[in-house]
Order: sequence, then structure tokens, then C-alpha cells
Amino acid sequence: MKKPLFNYKIKGIRQPMISDKGVVLDNKLFFAVKYDKGGFYESQLIAVDLDTGAENIILVVPHLIRNTVLFDNEYLYINSFNAILYCIDYIDLSIKWECKFGDRNPDWHIGVTDKSILAFNGELFNIDKSTGNVLWTYQHPSNHSSCHILVKEDFIYHGLSDGYFYCFDLIKQKIKWTFGENLYFKSAAFLLGTLIIVCATNGIVYVLESSSGREITNFDTGGAIYREPIIKDNKIFIGNDFGMVYCLEFVTEKSKINKIWEYKASDTISSRVVILNSFVYLSSEDNYFYKLDMTSGDEIFKEKVVSYARDIVFTEDKMILLSDKGQVDCYSAV
Repeated sequence: MKKPLFNYKIKGIRQPMISDKGVVLDNKLFFAVKYDKGGFYESQLIAVDLDTGAENIILVVPHLIRNTVLFDNEYLYINSFNAILYCIDYIDLSIKWECKFGDRNPDWHIGVTDKSILAFNGELFNIDKSTGNVLWTYQHPSNHSSCHILVKEDFIYHGLSDGYFYCFDLIKQKIKWTFGENLYFKSAAFLLGTLIIVCATNGIVYVLESSSGREITNFDTGGAIYREPIIKDNKIFIGNDFGMVYCLEFVTEKSKINKIWEYKASDTISSRVVILNSFVYLSSEDNYFYKLDMTSGDEIFKEKVVSYARDIVFTEDKMILLSDKGQVDCYSAV
């Protein structure tokens, strides 16, 4: 890889940790980073200009920001571990509203509907997008979650960390179905419109029918799954904690998962898998960056970088690696 076009790093901070996913809007990269400050943690929400590397600190929070920055229409949504959800206008970078929800450290994943934001903090909160007011809450038997929230029409699909994966009817405000028991669900994605891919820390990828929660088939990756599955052309791309990367295909007529290829990275997969122009990109925790052929899984290159990436973001002409130590390394697209 060529030298970075620029590096952005917050100097003088201890134990930096970057948010799981960055968002690029109008050639600006939005991301969050938390760090040790006097034995506790402070966080910043930052916008970096991808042409100049200039920064704009939007928000400083005296706690952890660990969630994905979620963008919808003109607004960014982000929540912190002091249970405050922020709505930020990405044009003028002003805070439109903030909402206090619950008294614990919430799950950092949030979901968005046409009219509301969904967040979990011991219970499910439905928060008005326009005002930040809590519309209603739903109490689960579990008090912890760490799973993506999927939204489709009037239903959400979400997993509890010490319980089940479930479908919730937003209109009736009740659970439609549940799947599993005492499984730690970390991520989910839609497949073919009617199916859901659900990943758990037991290393198994489950395929569920979205209307009923019925398990159609599963695939054991052999290692804990913490990142979300990426779906492309009916194929599932996923990495696990043992450094394995899989390309799986759901065969509709046989209702089963076939393994197309697998690739063994040299350490734990640290980023989500990113697909671009028939190539697969990922990073591992021993500071390597990988480019694989999407069809065969063959290694195109494996190169050492400054620090392992927690996220990889592409624009039309740039590739950005977000890492704890380097924070932002911006390259010409590879």
C-alpha cells in the first residue's frame, strides 16, 4: 500500500478506542473515539475533512461513546454510556436534541424507523425523532443487549445478550416470536427479504424465517462472531474470533448454507468485512490489512499497517482505516 494521504490522530490521550463504524457525508468522516482521562473515560464525536484532514470536534462527552454513528436524512444519532441519546444536524453540526433514557449503561446499537429511534437500556425505548421524547418503553426479561437492531415495516428484529433473538411488533407493542435460549446474540442482517441471518458468540450463523422465527438452517464457523454479517448477491461474508473469514451461500431450493470459500487470517478479525468492486477487505488484530478475491477467497495482498482497523470505509477515491492507535489513516482507494 502507498503512504497515507493523511493521518489524523488525537495526541496525548491514553487507551484510545474508536467507534465501530464511521460515516462519510459531504466528504467528511464522522466517528467517535473514547479515551482514559484521569482514571475515567471521556469521548469525542469528530468530523474530519477528507481533503485536508482538518478536524471539527462536534461533541465532548464525559463518558464512553461506543456505538455506531447512525445517519438518517439530515441527522446523526449517537448514544453514550451515560444513557444520553444525541440528535445532531450534520450540516451545521448543532445538537437538535438530547434524550436521557434509563439509568444504566445502554447497549450502543440503535435502530431507526420513519418516526422514531429505538434504543435498549434494560428495556426497549421508542424515542420520537423530532423531539427526543420517549414515546413508550417495553420491559424484557433480560436487562442487557449488545446486538444490531433491524427495522422492517412495523417490526424490529433484535437479540438479547443472555436470552433470545426476537421479532417485536411496533404497532401492537408486543413480541411476535422468539428464537433460541441463553445465547449471546451479537449481530443480524436481512437476506432475500424474507430471511434473517443471526450470529451468536457460540460461532453459529443461523438462518431464520422473518415471519415466524423458524430456524431454516445454520452454519458453525468454529469461533465467536462479534461483527455483523455482510450480504452481497445472496452470499454471506463473515469473520470470527479465530481469524477465519467465510463466504457462505444460502441455497434457496435446498434451504441450506454452502461454504463457498474460507480464508485464515493471522489473528482475530478486528473489522467488519467490506465488499468493493468484487474484492473483500478486512483487518486483523496483529496489524494486517487484507484484500481478497470475492469469488475465490484468494489473497490479493496482505500488508502491515500502523494499527489494526476497527472499521474500513470507502469513498469514490479514498479508503479510510479507523483504528484505536492511529484513529484515521486515509489512503487513495486500492
